This record gives sequence, C-alpha cells and structure tokens, in this order.
Amino acid sequence: MAKLYWPRPMGEFNQGDPEWYRLRSRIPTSSEFADVMTPVTMKPSAQRFGYACRILGARLLNWQAESLEKVENIAAGKANEPFAVRALEEIAEMDTLPVAFVTSADGRFGCSPDRVAHVAENAESVSVVVEAKCPTIPVQFARLLFPDHPKVAGAYKCQRQGHLLVCEADTAIFCSYQPQMPLYYIETGRDEPFLEHLADCLERFSDELEELEAKARKLGLYQAFSDIRTPLDVEYGDQADPEAEMQRWLGQAEP
Repeated sequence: MAKLYWPRPMGEFNQGDPEWYRLRSRIPTSSEFADVMTPVTMKPSAQRFGYACRILGARLLNWQAESLEKVENIAAGKANEPFAVRALEEIAEMDTLPVAFVTSADGRFGCSPDRVAHVAENAESVSVVVEAKCPTIPVQFARLLFPDHPKVAGAYKCQRQGHLLVCEADTAIFCSYQPQMPLYYIETGRDEPFLEHLADCLERFSDELEELEAKARKLGLYQAFSDIRTPLDVEYGDQADPEAEMQRWLGQAEP
C-alpha cells in the first residue's frame, strides 16, 4: 500500500518544507518520470543518467537542484492554486484535500499531487489525484481550443499516470486555471499498458541508482552539506527569512 504523508498540523510536513525537499530529492518523483521513461516510446529515457546524478547528489551530499527562479514560479502557481481548486471542486462537484507527499509501498519512488479526493476513512488510501497548473494565457487557449491535439492531450502524461501508479489511485484530474479565462480540466483513468512500462522503467532505474550509488561510494569520501536546504536558504544564506520572502512573492508584504 502507498505511504501517504499529510500536511501539518495533523501530518508530518507541508510541500516546500525542508523535510519535503529531503524526501523527494532522494528518490524518483512523478514530476521527473519523463526523464526515466520517454512517454511516446515507453522506453527508458536517455535523460535518466543526468537525473540519476541529481538524485545521487542529494543522497551523498545533501544537495538539491531546485533554483530560486523555479521556487518563485512555484510560489506564483501556489498563489492561484486555491482559486483553481475552488473552481474545480465546483465544476466537478467534489471535495479535495491537500497531501504533502506519497511514496510507493517500497519507498523507491514518489509523487506530490496538488490535491487528492475520495480519501479512505483511515486516511491511508485515495481514489482520485489532482494536478493543478496555472499557465500563461496562450497555453490556456491551446488547452481550451485544441484539447485533442497530441501536445495538449498528452501533456504531463508521465506525471499524471505516475500519480496513479504511486498512489494506487483510479482517476487523475488535470486542472488548468487562468484567472481571466474558463477552467480547463480532464479526467483520465489508469492506462494499464502505459503503467506497466512505467513501473518497469522505474524499477530498472531504481536498480541502476543502487548500483551507481555503490560505485560512487567506492570512489572515495564525500564532504556532504550539513543538511538539505530550501532554495531560498541557498540563495540568501542562513540569515534569509524564507517565510517573508514567500509572502513578498505572493504580494502579501512590502518588498
């Protein structure tokens, strides 16, 4: 059974916390599954070796790759996420909950859905996973006007199906929200042939990771950073106030 980590105060940590970075940086996560398996060919991706090196950097050196620019983009998306979720819940007539992180039963890979729904009473399983995006106006027009175009219909397929694989869920909802435009969302079920290939590629990649880690450790000693730090810490140093910076990005504080 998948392992679900719930947000504070009832759970372990929130998305964006150092604990979240620490956990997700050490295993393959669904947002990067396209670097493990090429979705069109459903074969191992040539990009997986670069991804493996990033994961090994986290495992051996407490290093993480997210840049401040990426975090700023995430912060902008998070500012619109409550509106996206509210619009989705109204149209789909469903309630959703935030989740911090989910790992496969063996802990070898994971994912961070934006929301989940149809949560079991014991809070140990979910049936629906939600991925919310807040794109530019042209991208939203493309999704609304050309929903059957391969680049639209197939967007984030590895991530969406990866959510289903890791969470052992039945339905994935992809929601695209632009505050000045209609909401775009689609529901997809489990693509079992695709999931079979994805699971195989992830298992093979995880085996490769173990072999590469063992090889790397034999090469010598590594001077690890003291701990995983958020990109704000890395950019501004230990005197940074990440919460104040995040509030500034969200327009809730003076620069």
